[in-house]
Amino acid sequence: MSKQYIGLLLRKSDCDFFKCMRLTKKTFHSLIERMEQTERYSSERPATRGTTPTSAATALAVTLWYLGNQSAQRDIAERFNISQGHVSVIVCDVVDFLCTLSDSVIRWPTDAQMIGVEQEFQHMAQFPGVIGAIDGCHIHIGT
Repeated sequence: MSKQYIGLLLRKSDCDFFKCMRLTKKTFHSLIERMEQTERYSSERPATRGTTPTSAATALAVTLWYLGNQSAQRDIAERFNISQGHVSVIVCDVVDFLCTLSDSVIRWPTDAQMIGVEQEFQHMAQFPGVIGAIDGCHIHIGT
């Protein structure tokens, strides 16, 4: 069932895929390739306890769905036909993997760039001292 659901996701338009996964299909496939280079998600790893190992594609999709939507793990487990406990383990594993990539993908702005962004925020919103913003859909921002 997970493979079928992954197939359904990948058949979505680029825009709809982005809405569900919060990244492009190209980035999704790139991350899968990187995950498959790890021991945990290598396509050549043996099955354990008679079960088919969770694919990198399923693990990534489960994690992105969890992080990018307001779905309970129980609902995600049903969507991907896995147990809720396995969703919890997958999310931790994939987030740990993503954190290992942080040094190579996160680029902090230079001092000059931060000054430029601050000036743009000041001009746009008359809000001094701002060098960035986050989406407040999942994080309450206020008093």
